[in-house]
Amino acid sequence: MEICRQVLQSRTCERCAERGFISKKTTANKLSAAVAAAWIIVVSIYSMAAGQVVTVEPAKPRWGDQIKITYNPQAPGAKFRVDQEVSVRVSQSVIGASAPIEQRIKLVITGNMLMGETRVKENANHLQLNFIRSQGESDAGARQVLMVHRADGQPAHGAWLARANPKNYREAVTAELELYPDNYDAYFVKWRMASYAEPANLREIIETDIKQVAPKIQGEPASWLEALSFGYLQLK
Repeated sequence: MEICRQVLQSRTCERCAERGFISKKTTANKLSAAVAAAWIIVVSIYSMAAGQVVTVEPAKPRWGDQIKITYNPQAPGAKFRVDQEVSVRVSQSVIGASAPIEQRIKLVITGNMLMGETRVKENANHLQLNFIRSQGESDAGARQVLMVHRADGQPAHGAWLARANPKNYREAVTAELELYPDNYDAYFVKWRMASYAEPANLREIIETDIKQVAPKIQGEPASWLEALSFGYLQLK
């Protein structure tokens, strides 16, 4: 909730209203709620390479799929052994939910592998897999972020944003907006990643996007208010 306090303290609401992007009737509570929701959903999740330590089947999970998670203790870089008790913490981010749905699954020894299964929730847009032991150990190099696809095979709303990082964020945001042009969370992600990847160009990126996008928006979508709040904090 720290970002909410920063937004309110910086009087971002007033700045947005002065520039005509939101009405002066927009309350601090509304903006705070929008920021909090988007912050939870669009947290900065980086996809970490795990080589062959972890495999997931199907590789492109859809809503309702039963997925098989395999941890290979013999693969280069694997931290855990086959004779150790290992679990996978599965976090499923669901469209519109205020927090991820989490479960902890104990992996079962199957030959030389550790395996577990779970089902993809309806309206999920991405899964995060973290491999852990009861002693608090984790295999950070094996962490996985998986895009979730709709029943028709297209990436779910917000799925591309979950894979965005400072190296690929432009491509990820473009792909998301091609499918969901009204997902204004994409601009929050774009500007946040640009603040790391292209700090020298950040002002131009934000101002150009606002100039192009703002006139097309009807009403005051919460995700756009949240993006504006972050954007104006960066332009201070």
